[in-house]
Amino acid sequence: MTAALGTAASVGVYAAQDRTIGEGIDDASASQQVKMRLMAADSVAFQEVDVEVANRNLLLSGTAPTAEHRQAAETIARSIRTVENVYNEIVIGEPSSFVRSAQDELITAQIRARLTASPAVRAINVNIETFHGNVYLMGSARSQHELERAAEIASVVGGVRRVVSFMQVRAPNTPYYAHAPNTGPEYRGYDGVPDLAGGQNLFSLNFPRFGWRRAAAGSKSGYRFVQRAIAFIFCCPFVLTLYDIPHRYCLSLKTELLCLAGK
Repeated sequence: MTAALGTAASVGVYAAQDRTIGEGIDDASASQQVKMRLMAADSVAFQEVDVEVANRNLLLSGTAPTAEHRQAAETIARSIRTVENVYNEIVIGEPSSFVRSAQDELITAQIRARLTASPAVRAINVNIETFHGNVYLMGSARSQHELERAAEIASVVGGVRRVVSFMQVRAPNTPYYAHAPNTGPEYRGYDGVPDLAGGQNLFSLNFPRFGWRRAAAGSKSGYRFVQRAIAFIFCCPFVLTLYDIPHRYCLSLKTELLCLAGK
């Protein structure tokens, strides 16, 4: 249950970031594979090695007892197929003390809070790793200014010795708008009104306000109007039902239109 919740939370974070969910899963899988292989190789020597992966870039930080262990960790990291770049920042020396680790965690939390509060940086795209006061920034930025601003914010936090940014500028994805194809030919009448294919546009009638006879008084447009009205009455009875026109009025209206058409 706990693993399922952790996976769901990780997918939610990937969805909010600029990288795709698939890229986030690949990075998490690569980090897990490197950690497992390091523990399988020498669990004691690599217990203080931290692995961070973002956008196929892998960062190794922490301590190793010898230079051979440092090089072995890099070789293991490069063996992962989905990793493109490996940055080896492992230091040769003794493991960190509890106090030093707590100080590094505090620095990371302070930087995260400041990045989140900054309107110039999208903090969710930035991964922060701190070791002995050295801050490493991973992830993506939407512009060169954002990349530089993130490093500047991290550099002014108390206890920071240096800031190393491995972030990459990555423009946000722009949506693609596709137009739906035309469903069929369009015929335009002499008055420029779009008609249905092979027929009249029966739903674009402009009913006059001063009666039917004045509209049909000796003009071509009036005759066309009467034709449309007759087609409307005979072919669209459901429209009359929607407007609740009394049956008796419909019959008289239909009779009048037939008389006008015969003249």
